[in-house]
Amino acid sequence: MPPETLARYGKPEIFNTDQGGVSQGLEPDGYNLTGFDGVPCSFPYGSESATDYGIGYKRRLMDGSLLFTLAGFYIDYSGRQFELLTDDPAGPGVIEAIINFGDATQWGIESELQWQLTRN
Repeated sequence: MPPETLARYGKPEIFNTDQGGVSQGLEPDGYNLTGFDGVPCSFPYGSESATDYGIGYKRRLMDGSLLFTLAGFYIDYSGRQFELLTDDPAGPGVIEAIINFGDATQWGIESELQWQLTRN
């Protein structure tokens, strides 16, 4: 699903923006076809859903030579999926399985600073 975004733009030559958005995502449920003991089975896992909230700020300063960007995000997961890999007890190789780890949240702040020292 595409994110819903609100943005406010300044003059294009100044490149100032403020924006915020909310998006949702889903990882489907399914079945692992092998258990952790290497025996074929039908081991189910549930779906994962996530809602992502984000805000951003971008400004050109010092006559346009300095670009400052700041963004923050918060993601709320329900039924978080986790991929496990283990050695196959029946021989060489690995067993891959997906399990639901529970609910989780993730948040962070990102920033960037670009400075153009000369005009050419």
